[in-house]
Amino acid sequence: MRTKSSIRRGGRLLGVALLGTLLGVAACSSAPSSGGGASGKTTLTLWSDGAISGFPEVPVQVKTFEAAHPGVTIQIIVKPSANYFATLQAALISGKGPDLVSLFAGSYLNTLEPYLQDLDASGQAISSATLNKIPDEGVWTKSGAVSSGTYAVPESEQFYIGYYNKALFARAGITSVPQSWTQLYAACSKLKAIGVTPMAYGNDGNGGEFWPIAEWSYLLAGATSLSSWNGFLTGSQSYSQPALVQQITDWAQLYKSGCANSNALTDSNNQSDFEHGKAAMLINEGSWDTPIFQPFLGNNLGVLEPPYSSSGKHMLVELAGQGFGVSKTSANKTLAEQFLTSILSSSGQTALAKTGNIPIYTGYSIPATSQQLLQTAANKSEQVYPMFDNYMQQSVVTVATKVLDQAFVGQITPLAALQQMEAALQDLPASQRSVTYPL
Repeated sequence: MRTKSSIRRGGRLLGVALLGTLLGVAACSSAPSSGGGASGKTTLTLWSDGAISGFPEVPVQVKTFEAAHPGVTIQIIVKPSANYFATLQAALISGKGPDLVSLFAGSYLNTLEPYLQDLDASGQAISSATLNKIPDEGVWTKSGAVSSGTYAVPESEQFYIGYYNKALFARAGITSVPQSWTQLYAACSKLKAIGVTPMAYGNDGNGGEFWPIAEWSYLLAGATSLSSWNGFLTGSQSYSQPALVQQITDWAQLYKSGCANSNALTDSNNQSDFEHGKAAMLINEGSWDTPIFQPFLGNNLGVLEPPYSSSGKHMLVELAGQGFGVSKTSANKTLAEQFLTSILSSSGQTALAKTGNIPIYTGYSIPATSQQLLQTAANKSEQVYPMFDNYMQQSVVTVATKVLDQAFVGQITPLAALQQMEAALQDLPASQRSVTYPL
């Protein structure tokens, strides 16, 4: 999860305190919703994962809804990302949860389903016909079908993706975007020859080390088929299998050969270096970063599918992004569901597009790089994979985030890193390994 791990989004985040100042957000209060009284006013509460609090789409969607519903206020309550889902689950179980919750698909949604309103069965504001028309709505359901239980609707489409500077590629004589490990190594050599850092890694100024999870989906996709992915969750497929050891070895070669900056784990200026033409590529990013980089690079901003395969496999990692659900214990279910319909409405999707993010529905004005991603995903020759970290057990994601970093810079071997991930999986109770997602 973005953090889809614990920092799912790769861009710069505004501090929670700053966001609260700008938006009037209650950063720690969990005051219950209040129904309409003599004043005719109603307040709904919405919990937001702190990992996404620095992005504008949540308050934009809230303001759009409030403008269309005089007398209704949605109070955004930003919760710390590190324990957001555990805190949310505890609140929902106790009946003291918010009216609306921000969610991620996969294992994050799975544990909360018993405490969320089944939107298809609620008889409130959203019809089955509407739910069935939402692209990728299946990832927000129990088993891939709306009728099996539907617990959220998405606000946007998201991709794990890399970015590159077209002008620097041209200066280095790179005439086509790399499609394989071999081509990527060759491009790195050409970029080093003109005095440019080929790939900038770092912590994006957010503290800690760099976030490898976006690349992990591509590393897995480059060596395995989508049909095998549930096996990595149940244990029937091993993380430490030779094909994945080779993938991590090839990935770590980027650092070993000088394709990546020497302070890859801790550099807090890596995004700035990319924005100002000192680095040619950022790989472990997401489509939500387009509005961050576009003002700096303009038409020179290009999107790059991490070419993490020996065969030149065309692969793209995509998932309906953050979703919103309604608590079963909300006293204002109909109004809360109307907020979900507002997100999906023309005005809601237009408001989202203006933030630079990719709407769920097509036909809206979005950056050229975002349009390219949608067109690529629709290409029949493209193999589209979901964001695997959303489905991994969260304790395994925590281990992966640490050991993949270490393997990349040569602190541990690729085999050792994957063995630690495998051990984390096997340490889980059987109930947490008994999953079958509609990937």
